[in-house]
Amino acid sequence: DLGFLLPPDTGCRLEREVEDWCATHQRAQRPVIGWNMGAHSLAALHLRERDAAMTASARCIRRLVHLHDARVVLVAHDFRGPGGDLAILSRLESVLADLPGDRLLRLRGPYSATEIKAVCRHFDFVMTGRMHLMIAAFGMGVPAVGVDYQGKFSGLITHFGLSEENL
Repeated sequence: DLGFLLPPDTGCRLEREVEDWCATHQRAQRPVIGWNMGAHSLAALHLRERDAAMTASARCIRRLVHLHDARVVLVAHDFRGPGGDLAILSRLESVLADLPGDRLLRLRGPYSATEIKAVCRHFDFVMTGRMHLMIAAFGMGVPAVGVDYQGKFSGLITHFGLSEENL
């Protein structure tokens, strides 16, 4: 995938802001997790199942925050209309509104793929529903987990010589 060849836009405004936020928490030994939910990974689900996925995602973030003192950055990777990530992440942010302010950061966007690739290098881990965000994380040496949709992640997993059991 050409995403591996995409040079990160290091030093851009977005990266500097995220770097400062992440560094503050990482100096205090708090892990920082990039978190994405993409509409494509939820598209095959019924409305009730989508709500359950949102609830499960929020529950997982809460556990990471409470049990591991983690900080979470909500990262949109697709800004195209209703199929983009902004509406989903905005909803997730509102579900998590009771978390103290320094626990959650939502990147507002839009921003470019080169900017988000640069940002990924400041995360300790990425959880994503977007294959290209996983590629950005891997390209910056950051471990990631993806929610598979349309077989998108199977080729990526195979590329790294991993078994599809990892999907």
